Amino acid sequence: AAGELPPAPPPRAVLHAPARPPTAGGSQAALAGGSSSGPSSEETLALKREIEALRVANERLGKDMEAMKRKTTTATRKPKREARPLTEHEKAILQEKIDCLDTEQLGRALLLLEREKRFAGLPEEAEEVELDIDTLPHRLQKRFLHFVDMEFKRRRRRR
Repeated sequence: AAGELPPAPPPRAVLHAPARPPTAGGSQAALAGGSSSGPSSEETLALKREIEALRVANERLGKDMEAMKRKTTTATRKPKREARPLTEHEKAILQEKIDCLDTEQLGRALLLLEREKRFAGLPEEAEEVELDIDTLPHRLQKRFLHFVDMEFKRRRRRR
């Protein structure tokens, strides 16, 4: 394609330009105390290519390092521990606390379950709602227990 540079040479570990041995002509004169017109256009072009190749290699290295950081970050995260089901004791405590909640708090508890579990068919104006806690995923059981516990504590502070 037009405007593309030739493929970059493989990156080198040394980032500084090696000292060049003196060549016949201008460089010898410079060493002998004569004046030099500087590097030839070929040398300048070669240096520019080398600089561009190093810049490209540096960009690639930076992208590779970012990718490695992302991989190590995700690889070192602890996997979420599988939630265990509620014990019989926790279920009994949950039932006691649910029985002490007022209508408004019960409504919030049901709203949490509807949002989380996408319960369909829960009656809106029922006197009683029967919920089998064992049918809920273990994480939701824990979250519901925590929610009811917080509502129960809130109710006790109001008294």
